Amino acid sequence: MKRGILVLFVPIMAFAVIGCSTGGQPVVWNKSSEVDFSKPVNVKLVYDASIPKEEMEFMQKDIEGKLGGIFNITGETANSYTLTVKVTKYDEGSACARFMLIGLGQMYLDGEVELSNGNPPVIVRQGEFKKNYCVGGFVGGTAKMRNEMTAKVGQAIAEALKIKK
Repeated sequence: MKRGILVLFVPIMAFAVIGCSTGGQPVVWNKSSEVDFSKPVNVKLVYDASIPKEEMEFMQKDIEGKLGGIFNITGETANSYTLTVKVTKYDEGSACARFMLIGLGQMYLDGEVELSNGNPPVIVRQGEFKKNYCVGGFVGGTAKMRNEMTAKVGQAIAEALKIKK
């Protein structure tokens, strides 16, 4: 009998502590053309949502750092790409609500990504990201927007750009 209760208790507690989705959702391209990774890229971050200045600065540096592994990050030149990341939704949610129940107090970070080239700009790739974090229990209650969401945007963009379409 004790073993049967333990078999039921462990998965239920694991679900309560770990919960559902994390901020690892990918960038989805709506328009996609070939990318020349030998060209330099200039990163531009804009926002429609209310977002703390520190988070914007962190995201800018993080995106530039992640793209530095696949592009040459330099100043703007005549043939450089411009990667524009527009944050459209930023919601830190409630840590207390996440702690109490999975799915409550979710964090959201949504945005649009556009890679353009030339003058006038020609869109090479255009897409969006929708990240949400609804982990519950202790893990969800202690989660921070920077660790779970904003730090994953640069990696998601870099990985999506590497995929040939």
